[in-house]
Amino acid sequence: MHTVSEESKSVRKFACVQLKRGKNYVLQHRDDKPGITSPGLYQFWGGALFEEEYPIDAAIRELEEETGLSADKDRLENIGVFNYELGGIIESVTVYKYEVPEDTIVSCYEGQGIIEVPDLRLLPKDKRAPVIELVINAADENKS
Repeated sequence: MHTVSEESKSVRKFACVQLKRGKNYVLQHRDDKPGITSPGLYQFWGGALFEEEYPIDAAIRELEEETGLSADKDRLENIGVFNYELGGIIESVTVYKYEVPEDTIVSCYEGQGIIEVPDLRLLPKDKRAPVIELVINAADENKS
């Protein structure tokens, strides 16, 4: 788990879904709108938690809003909570893994489109959202 220890900073909580269809990860190519998190980058499906919303419920809600997929809560695997600082604010992201069959249709209702890759490391480093980099690093640490 990655943490940021500065308690005096503001914290924004998010939930994301690492969607895997068959052998590929299916990611959102974020809009380039100013003021949004990770503009123009590749990102897992997700968004901010509503007040008093549980991360798993936010992940399910966001996945459906952004892709049209209705996730089964029992099939979501909690990968972990990843924290990073962005513009003086700590972003705390709970990431879930969700696998769907290869023939599942994934739509994109937010962002510029969809990208599919068999390995997250194949995404250009300068196009990865911060949480993707943290997930890659955590997976590498777990292998050693």
